[in-house]
Amino acid sequence: MCSACEDRFSENGENYVVPRLNNSCRFPLLDRLKLALPLYTTATNTAFICAAVGPSGEKIGYFGLSILWRAAVRAWRMFDGDATSVTLDPEHQELVRTYLVANLCFGTTPSL
Repeated sequence: MCSACEDRFSENGENYVVPRLNNSCRFPLLDRLKLALPLYTTATNTAFICAAVGPSGEKIGYFGLSILWRAAVRAWRMFDGDATSVTLDPEHQELVRTYLVANLCFGTTPSL
């Protein structure tokens, strides 16, 4: 990733979410999500809207989409040496990329 993209990912989600992933005895992000009312639940998934998670919902959503997109554009090496990736339809991959670049949830202008 270029430095501008890395900065965008950091500012719009990573800086908020990563410190809340684990603090050795709790999982603060999970605690936050448990307070939110789900939009719907299936046998394997639960969906939330950003507003249900609170004022930080956009940052959490942006972070999640950035991880999904990064996993779709290349394979990643895991700690055990295995590679992993996500298959995302090219049309959806481009929609996610455009959203991430445009930074729509914060209302800034895209810089393509």
